[in-house]
Formats: sequence, structure tokens, C-alpha cells
Amino acid sequence: MNPAVTVAVNVAILNDCNELLIAKRSPDKPMPGVWEFPGGKLEKGESLQECALREIKEELDVEIRVAEYLGFDMLEYEGKTFELHFFIARMADPDQPLKLCVHTEARWVEYAALGEYDFAARELASVKRLEKRLS
Repeated sequence: MNPAVTVAVNVAILNDCNELLIAKRSPDKPMPGVWEFPGGKLEKGESLQECALREIKEELDVEIRVAEYLGFDMLEYEGKTFELHFFIARMADPDQPLKLCVHTEARWVEYAALGEYDFAARELASVKRLEKRLS
């Protein structure tokens, strides 16, 4: 793994209506107020799937079941290189309440509605693969 590249995951959590959970970044984070799929940085010694499970637990205090890997995208932001891996998941228990631990807001939205939000990853290839998967 290249130490100059930050490896991270994003998780598109689907509900029973195939709506996606998006969350709004807090004002004290990079890209404040931007909507995203929750996730975060890979920690040493963990797999990408373990990272997805941990990050969702830390950010939303819910358990998920990872269903599918959508691939990854390389991107640059503020002079840093990110290798961003995408997963599709479902809530382990659909009745679990969400607890916003790092975001200011969360919403269930249809894929077609992502354009109504300032959504950071909309143009990434992995998100476009998600669109094909949902259609």
C-alpha cells in the first residue's frame, strides 16, 4: 500500500424501498455541509469490509450487512490522493434507530434524487455503477 494514498470506504446503505442513506458532513470536517455516503479511513490491519462495518457503527451506531463491493475510485482532494472503495449494505435490523455521531443530518433518498443535494461523490464511477445496480 502506498503511504501517500489514503484508503477509505463509503457505504451505500439501502432500505427495503431501495432508498439510499445519505448523511450531511459536519461544519468542522473537510467539505462541510456536503452530503455523502457514510464511511471513513481504513485502519492498519483491517480489511475493507471490516472498515465499512466499523465506520458505520462509529458514525451511525447501527449494524449493517455488507452485500456487495462496487469497486473503487482514485481521487484528489486538497493535494491528497484517496483510494475510495464503495460497498452496498443493508441494515442488520431495519428498525434500528440511527444516531448521528459525526453528521448533522441523515436522509433516505431515491438514487434519482441525489442531484437535489450537494452530494460529493455523484460523478464517481463507483456511484454510477450503483445507479446501474439499482435500475
